[in-house]
Amino acid sequence: MKRAIGYIRISTKDQSNFSLEGQENYIRDFCLKQSWELINIYKDDGQSAKNFDRPDWKDLENFVKINHSNVDILIVSKFDRFSRNVLEALQMIELLEQRYHIRVMSVMEPIMLHPNSPYFFQFRTQMLLGAQVEWLVIRDRTKSGNHQAAKSGRYINMAPIGYKNARDANNKPILVIDEFKAKVVVEIFNKFLFGDNMAQLRRYAKEQGVNMNGNSAIQRMLTSPTYAGLIRVPEYYDEPEKMVKGLHDGIVPELTWWKVQDMLGTKKTMNRTIINDDVPLRGKLKCFCGRMLTAGRSKGRKNYVWYYKCFSHIAFNLPAIKLHAQFDEILKELSLPSFYIEYLQEKVLENLQMRMKKSDIDLKQKQSDLLELTKKLDNL
Repeated sequence: MKRAIGYIRISTKDQSNFSLEGQENYIRDFCLKQSWELINIYKDDGQSAKNFDRPDWKDLENFVKINHSNVDILIVSKFDRFSRNVLEALQMIELLEQRYHIRVMSVMEPIMLHPNSPYFFQFRTQMLLGAQVEWLVIRDRTKSGNHQAAKSGRYINMAPIGYKNARDANNKPILVIDEFKAKVVVEIFNKFLFGDNMAQLRRYAKEQGVNMNGNSAIQRMLTSPTYAGLIRVPEYYDEPEKMVKGLHDGIVPELTWWKVQDMLGTKKTMNRTIINDDVPLRGKLKCFCGRMLTAGRSKGRKNYVWYYKCFSHIAFNLPAIKLHAQFDEILKELSLPSFYIEYLQEKVLENLQMRMKKSDIDLKQKQSDLLELTKKLDNL
């Protein structure tokens, strides 16, 4: 009678309903039908399959090292329970089969070939590869969803100090300001601007009843663009990292936040591309002193008014509406007159027609040459 050990696993991020109990039942039924003795079943609850650093798998490995002479087969319900990393999976299979002579088999993916057949290895590798591809697809789908949410200005993680997680009218996640803690956040930014160090800021937060866990908690707060009403969009494929205007309200003015980044020295390594249709020239135009213009807004009588400004000239504001109108005038001056555009269009069209006519002549010549060559081949 062959002797087997089973292995079952489920991840906290598993998108299937394949329970540990269900996997165990499959393995027990399979061993019963094959008349194999099932020695033990090892289970990892809430463990990822990206590597073999799992608690119960370590126990299984220790058991195999000592008792491998009494084990013939390692059974899993599916190969994706064994691993979703094809390279590490093949290395582990080689260890089990070459050193310990233990076969790795799947209950729900039976391969009707002798285990010594090279095609058995091929099909099993394809199944392991399929498991990794599925894992990569799930990961990319999650990353894509998070990226799209960030691009739209939506914050989807646990709310930072000063905010609360809530839902908007469309039942989508959004941040709302926690009024009490927001005052503490504003004070921390102001105190930092006036020279307080991290230890002093952490002590102030504790005195106000706001627990800042970890030595870098204040640093993370001061560098988080969320507090300025911005969302950091991570790079995705060929799209570089950037920042966009968030759907939530900022706790501190955006200009204050950028001043803090200047003092912390993070601004040099930070991509400051902020997408905002109200101030599209931010980061594109320079002040007369040579620095890039940033933007901000202030409350008018009826609504907010956008303006451009320079960090070196705090009191010097340029109304966005006026600057945009001047920019439009410059673009008009740079634009070609309509009669010249029409002339260019006519010349381009004439040139294109000549090239097409020449291409037709060349094509006919090539077809004629091909026909002659075909005749010569036939004669040969």
